[in-house]
Amino acid sequence: MNIFFYQIVQKTGILIITVLAVLTISVAVSPLAIATPNENARNPDLEKIVFIHYYKPNHVGALNCDLACEGNDDNTKFQLVSGGLKWPTLPIVYEINTNQFSLLEQAAIKNSAETWDDGLDFRSDSVIELFVDNPQHTNKIQADAGINDGHNIIVRGDLASNIIGQTSFWYNSATKEVLDADMVLNFDDYTWTTETIVGADTMDVQNIVTHELGHFLILSDLKSPKTSDLTMYAFGSNGEIKDRSLGLGDELGVVALYASSDGGDNGDDGGGKKCPPGKPDHPKCPKS
Repeated sequence: MNIFFYQIVQKTGILIITVLAVLTISVAVSPLAIATPNENARNPDLEKIVFIHYYKPNHVGALNCDLACEGNDDNTKFQLVSGGLKWPTLPIVYEINTNQFSLLEQAAIKNSAETWDDGLDFRSDSVIELFVDNPQHTNKIQADAGINDGHNIIVRGDLASNIIGQTSFWYNSATKEVLDADMVLNFDDYTWTTETIVGADTMDVQNIVTHELGHFLILSDLKSPKTSDLTMYAFGSNGEIKDRSLGLGDELGVVALYASSDGGDNGDDGGGKKCPPGKPDHPKCPKS
């Protein structure tokens, strides 16, 4: 199969891609988000974007902490994928290969999805559910990820050793509607856990999946060290659990996409410290 080789220039956070030639070899590239050429000649409006979650040990914000660290995530920064892309209908129906993930890992994935639902509820008056409460089962594998087939899958896979996870999505450039999103987690090069306390040599499932589901929602990566305590910070590492809960900027991002323009602050003081009514298990709520 022919593979396109790209000249990639990053300017003011926007990737400008020029097709230089058609090769029959695989070319490794390093940007965090890559727009690929149309893979469906029958519909020239279809395009695809791939987000790559790189491993970066000991980065700022890579803290194994719980609510004691709260207050570091009050940065209001968020980044939407350019062009006004979003899902035309919600909730997003996603599928887990339950043959690849243990029951505890499946529960962690569901908790990640619920975290985004809670974030939208907390920051707005919206009653919109972003993700279904009960994901479906799939037998699809890594080879199926990145295909525009209408199935939003989460699977294990074999990625480059410096890549923790990868999320791709298809969209219609004419209508700005997102059509399909897929996630691959690198279980070959990392040891994963669902334990409450995460060891320095293990990768937390909920921590990473919460970040990747932000890409499902069409939030982009943040690269400034000042945003390192937000869930959508571009890098991840072993021993990290901060992304199990959202920061202020993460919550404002989904409000901007899927809730009213004013966001409806739900009585919050702007720092994301209050416990949302009826959500005793929300990360912002005090533990008894």
